[in-house]
Amino acid sequence: MQKVLHIILASALLASCSPDQEKEIKSAKLVKITTIQSIQSPKAISFNAQVLEKDAVNLSFRVGGPLAKLSVSEGDYVQKGQVIATIDKRDYEIAVRQAKAQFEQVEAEFERMKTLYEKGKLPANNYDKVKSGFEMASSAYEHAQNQLKDTQLKTPFSGYITHTMANNFETVGPGQPIVGIIDISSFEVVVKATTKQLDIVKQNEKALLSLKDKNIYDKEVKLKSISQKAGRDNLYEVRYTFLNDAKENIRAGMSADISLYNEASDVSSAIIPISALFTKNGKNYVWVMKAKDGKLQKKEVKLGKLLSDGNVEVKAGLNTQDQVVAAGVNYLFEGQEVKAIKEASSTNIGGLL
Repeated sequence: MQKVLHIILASALLASCSPDQEKEIKSAKLVKITTIQSIQSPKAISFNAQVLEKDAVNLSFRVGGPLAKLSVSEGDYVQKGQVIATIDKRDYEIAVRQAKAQFEQVEAEFERMKTLYEKGKLPANNYDKVKSGFEMASSAYEHAQNQLKDTQLKTPFSGYITHTMANNFETVGPGQPIVGIIDISSFEVVVKATTKQLDIVKQNEKALLSLKDKNIYDKEVKLKSISQKAGRDNLYEVRYTFLNDAKENIRAGMSADISLYNEASDVSSAIIPISALFTKNGKNYVWVMKAKDGKLQKKEVKLGKLLSDGNVEVKAGLNTQDQVVAAGVNYLFEGQEVKAIKEASSTNIGGLL
């Protein structure tokens, strides 16, 4: 944006050059003065938000088979570690018995070979083979026992069943979702923010939550996390947590509003015509007519956005009471005495009267 401004200013300089430019002006020069327009950011910004449960997961078995028993329904409350579904154990019990028999046989052989090896009556390579077979049989037995345990589906935390996705006697596979469960021991509030809004979010460790449907207003919540990557909608997910455990009839899925104080609202920006700018040594300046003696003073300004209406935003360097020269700035010099051109009235067409 700075490059665009420099090009525009350079063009204005070339267009304004004249043979008389360097002549000293001894009488007060008439100049056009612009009124500074100020823009103020809102004191607070608001986000649409949604209340979410602490955790929400779909539970599945680690093994497959016919679903022998699904003991929960939608809306049921369950405790952590509670068995909520069982797969037919028949084949897994058989597998355990087979693995156990194989393990016990190999274990007995290993103990005999170990005794011979310790007495020096068995070569090391033969002992290593028997030991390896023993370890494999041990692992197979343990795996079979684990699979039998996995025929029971237990809850990882206390919460409510949100939905079921299988029926009794239906054959299910490993990893196939069976039920959904949510943990509502605490809640989080989620909002989506743009890159620019993230600056305001980071300035505020706390925010105010409002749930109009529940007549809850200005409830404090605390910033928990900000996603490091934008989603497909180019927005960042921001999460807040409640500062206390009071539920106040709050439910997961509720719509809410989050309000944040905007520190940037304490600083206003000025809007001036781009024709009021000139550059020197890569810096941007404007001429300000001092109210006391009508003389010009050069002021460096920090620019913001280039606006589509021929104006530019000034982020720093000007006060609202400054009288800025709006045109012909390349003819002027520091300390020059000037007078403001009086604006023609609406009835004085062309300023001829």
